[in-house]
This record gives sequence, C-alpha cells and structure tokens, in this order.
Amino acid sequence: MSPEEIQIKSVLQELYNLSSSARGVLERSVAQGDLWLFRSLYGSSSLSTTPPSNSAAIDLSDALTRKYFGFDGRVHSFLLDRVVIHELIHGIDSIHDLGDPNSGSPYGVLDRNFNHIMFDHQGETTDLVNQIMEEVGRPVSHGRAAYDVTWDPGDQLNPLSLLDPSLDYAPWTDIELAYKRGHCLILYILPASLSCSWPDNYD
Repeated sequence: MSPEEIQIKSVLQELYNLSSSARGVLERSVAQGDLWLFRSLYGSSSLSTTPPSNSAAIDLSDALTRKYFGFDGRVHSFLLDRVVIHELIHGIDSIHDLGDPNSGSPYGVLDRNFNHIMFDHQGETTDLVNQIMEEVGRPVSHGRAAYDVTWDPGDQLNPLSLLDPSLDYAPWTDIELAYKRGHCLILYILPASLSCSWPDNYD
C-alpha cells in the first residue's frame, strides 16, 4: 500500500469513527456496492449521478494549496478530510454543490443567480461537510462560509489570492456567508443587514 493510500485510509477511518454523519455517508456507500477512490493530479472531483457513481477522484495537493473563507472571517486550508468527504458525498449521495432556487437543477460554473432571495450560497454538500467537520472536532467558526469563495493562492488571476491568512477580515463577529463578485469579497453579518467588501485593488 502506497503512502497516499495509507493517508486516505486513515482519513476515512477517522471520519467513520468520529462523525455519525460521515459514518452514515460511508455506510450508504457500502450498501450501494464497491467504493472507488482515484488519485487525481488535476483537482479533486466526483460525479453526482443517478444512480450514484460511488466514486471520487482525490487530488492530495488540494489539502495543502486550496483555501476557503471561514465563518470566523479567516482564510483556512481545506485539509484532506474535508476534501475527501466533500467529494464522496457527491459520489455516494448524488448531491450537487449549488442548485437553482427556482427549478432545483444544479448550477453550472457561470450561471449563479446570487441575487435571488432564496439562493443557497453554501449548498447542501457544504452544509453537510461543515456538520461533519464539527462532529470530528473542528471549531464551528472554521466552517466554510460559502461554496464559491475558494481559491488556490498560486492563481494570480483570482483576486482572493491576495487575502492574508494571518488576518481576520471580520474581527467583530462571525460571518453568516461570503461570496465573490468580480474583484470583491462580500461578507454578510447577522443579525444586522450589513455587508462589507474586499477593496477592488487588483489589476
């Protein structure tokens, strides 16, 4: 067994032991047949198909390089357990990331209707992953604030790569959600209907 396989197996065992929600996902996989995990060099992914694909492709580098914006207003690394269970939820439960609030059909990359009053910025998969991470023992404040506010710090075309991981961008409170619009990062804080934006200083 390779070091990568040992690492993935350890992550799956920890998720199964510590999180009842993750245990439910993995047990549903067993009921559906063999679970297939593939190594990817081009980003992690999975297919949300009917019937479920019961598979996922995992890029181990995502745990080190990919970042997301947390409820605490800080930048966080995904870490491998978050990457693995996110893709497995797609492959096992056929849940998509974001859906059209009118039709329920999955959104593509460019057709998000952020201004729709019922738009779910986190999505069902991210909600479940946040719950699982809490059950594993991660602070609630480290939850992923929205599906779309993720980036690779090496991607110089993404203005969010300018965010400093050492800074708290919402020091006064936890944020309800965050999303990217153009070169701005929009933060929503409850209970006040307040938003603030990352300055558009990126050329």
